[in-house]
Amino acid sequence: MGCLKLNFDGATDVRNGVSGIGAVFRVHGITRQAERCPGSSNQVGNLPPRAVESLAMLHGLRFALHVGFKKLEVEGDALTFLNVLNDSSDDHSSEGHILDEVKQLLKSFISCSWRFVRRDCNKVAHRLAKEALKLSQPWWFISESGPSWLHQCVGMDFECEV
Repeated sequence: MGCLKLNFDGATDVRNGVSGIGAVFRVHGITRQAERCPGSSNQVGNLPPRAVESLAMLHGLRFALHVGFKKLEVEGDALTFLNVLNDSSDDHSSEGHILDEVKQLLKSFISCSWRFVRRDCNKVAHRLAKEALKLSQPWWFISESGPSWLHQCVGMDFECEV
């Protein structure tokens, strides 16, 4: 299989104690959306931003491996989290175990790179994470279809790649 591009993001609504995660996948210009939307505090809870970003990337990595991709390009707008991925030292924070799993999964790919992108180049994943805050259960979909706002955001993200 070819190279898969993953954009991920997390969102937290501190007032309501809910966190959401979103991811969008692209293969050679074809958009594949896969969103893991835990929209209830039972599933994710009110986690620190780095933990939510870690979970968003973790679910994206699991999906990529599940569908058989071995080459991956990852983009996200959480610079601090992405920098931690380059650090080989142990992380003793509350989300350290999630970061450890992310680092282990990264080794499962033949080729895997990650980089920071501005929020305006990560609109799809950001919007998916925000939408997850409103949902009561995870939402996955893999198709060319989806709500109109999704297609508009995808177009904006593609403009960043040109």
